[in-house]
Amino acid sequence: MNHFKNKNFLILGGTSGIGFDLAKKLSAFSKVAVIRRNDKNIKSFNSKNITFFRHEISDLDNSIEFFNTHIIGEKYDGVFVSVGTEQFKSLSSIKNRDIKNIFLPPILALLIILKLATSGKLLNELSSIVAMSSVSSVKGSAAMSVYGSSRAAIESIIKHSSNELTKRKIRINAIRSGAFKTEMHQRITSKMKKKQLEIYEKSHLLGFGEIDDVTELVIYLLSSKSKWFTGSVITLDGGYLSS
Repeated sequence: MNHFKNKNFLILGGTSGIGFDLAKKLSAFSKVAVIRRNDKNIKSFNSKNITFFRHEISDLDNSIEFFNTHIIGEKYDGVFVSVGTEQFKSLSSIKNRDIKNIFLPPILALLIILKLATSGKLLNELSSIVAMSSVSSVKGSAAMSVYGSSRAAIESIIKHSSNELTKRKIRINAIRSGAFKTEMHQRITSKMKKKQLEIYEKSHLLGFGEIDDVTELVIYLLSSKSKWFTGSVITLDGGYLSS
């Protein structure tokens, strides 16, 4: 982690899950700006290297204005994007608010970062963008159409945007994750019956992952050690897509 010394990072979604763990680890060596939608877990941070900004991404123009006002100034060496929440809903019950609250925020968050990155305002040369995706982007499941299609869109954006970002010497990659133990995971599994949970865990050949399993890959992709990675979607799923 010493190669992150005196670097500057931006995290979208940094008060829970991977973003929370990443913010803690990076702030030991680097400056970290965290954009959050609530004050959850903020008291758990005691590093002077972390700055918090409260903003909920739901509209492109409004969020661009927020970034220009509060985030643009000094440039960043890396960005981690993990925005959104889970939802299980049948196609017949989908409403407009589900599109607004589940489908759009992760896509808008990434597009905002890309718009600012290609303008030269947000990132230094040789910087890296890492976005979280999900196995639901490629493996169909009932009641996951809105959530899964949002992640599929993220993966498509990664492929296309890498061609523009390389002109500014910026890399972008995504992690297609399986189930690992976070607060979101706990919310999902708490609603399952014992047998359902056993089947779900066994569908991951190596069992459910730990937060650290994912964070370490994010750190690698943010670092110069992954300098030949761009436009890639890396599957980290404990063997879920192989089962």
